[in-house]
Amino acid sequence: MRQRFAALIIAGLLALGVTGCLPSDAEKGASSAQQTTPVATPDWEEVKAQSQAIGYRELFRNNEQYVGQRFYFRGKIVQVIEQGENTFDFRVDVEPDSLDSAIVYLAEYTGQRLLDDDRIEFVGAAAGLQRYESIFGQHITIPRLKAVVVRWLGPCADGVAVPNPQDNPGLVADCSALLEAKDVMAGGASLNWSADRAITTWDGITVSGSPPRVTALNLSKRSLADTVPPQLGALRGLQVLNLRDNQLSGPIPPELGALTFLRHFDLSDNALTGPMPPQLGALTNLEQLELSNNQLSGSIPPELGTLANLQGLILHTNQLSGSIPPELGALANLQALALNNNQLTGPIPPELGALVNLQWLFLNDNQLTGAFPTELGALANLEILRLGGNALTGCLPEELRGVAINDFGELGLPLCGA
Repeated sequence: MRQRFAALIIAGLLALGVTGCLPSDAEKGASSAQQTTPVATPDWEEVKAQSQAIGYRELFRNNEQYVGQRFYFRGKIVQVIEQGENTFDFRVDVEPDSLDSAIVYLAEYTGQRLLDDDRIEFVGAAAGLQRYESIFGQHITIPRLKAVVVRWLGPCADGVAVPNPQDNPGLVADCSALLEAKDVMAGGASLNWSADRAITTWDGITVSGSPPRVTALNLSKRSLADTVPPQLGALRGLQVLNLRDNQLSGPIPPELGALTFLRHFDLSDNALTGPMPPQLGALTNLEQLELSNNQLSGSIPPELGTLANLQGLILHTNQLSGSIPPELGALANLQALALNNNQLTGPIPPELGALVNLQWLFLNDNQLTGAFPTELGALANLEILRLGGNALTGCLPEELRGVAINDFGELGLPLCGA
């Protein structure tokens, strides 16, 4: 018990040091001395055979004598720190070989991004020393490891679901995330997702690109139940996420904001509740966002105004409240805006007049008040305009007379200048 407690203290000091003060330039120079160059495209078994297992406490106490030697470790990623393009530091909670297993190892890796909770085995070359100053003012010198080769562990890394897993670590990570997600949302669905068959044959999954990643997840009308799995946020190459028309409930996970390549996002026709996470504003490649026919509440995040590529924002038939954020007026490529059948209040923002590409505008059946903004007369491309079921005042711009489908008769508002 005493040994494990001591090991945990060392791990804590390392974590504090790494996240505390950065090394000085002199210390960086010392740490870069005697660095070992990684082997190019190494053979895993050969490299592993040439390595040794060692307790971190021994490496910590006698670090200088081990510089340049290779060591084998396996465990779970607990933190990833991006240092540059395709270059990362990571910490691994090493799996039990001794009481030293509580220690977190710090290593550098160049290649496919590692993810928190990934289980890996790796060979690390002791590449020098690194000195940190903790927030308590303690100077800590630790061996810095450079990962020569990394291999993912688990059901997706045996070569069946993902061929050549050592060359496709991103797809291995996608496979693992999907198997975890299946346990969360399968419900009454019959999905053939299994580590015993190739991921390219899984229901609703599209794999493409180089290196290959899961780029589309289409599972509409599949009787999915329970909640939307936060594990889907690990599918970093995903471009299409379509889970519409299921029985999913609960909140939209903020982790989905990490899907920065996403172009189409559709969770409509479910029973989702809670607010829209502002993290969705990070999906800068998004072209279509559809969350209609749910039970979402709270306000529309103003962060959605940063989605410069958005063409369709479909949020109708929820329980959204508050005002329409004027930031939506920055969505210059928007063609369809459907906010009808909610509980939105306040005036229509005049900033929406900047949506010059807008063709469909549905604001009906809310609790909007105030004068209809004359700025919306600039929406020359409108084909459908629905405004009824509100308490609007003022007059309608003459320029809107030609909108083919409208409900002006329900408003009781005259044309401006009439």
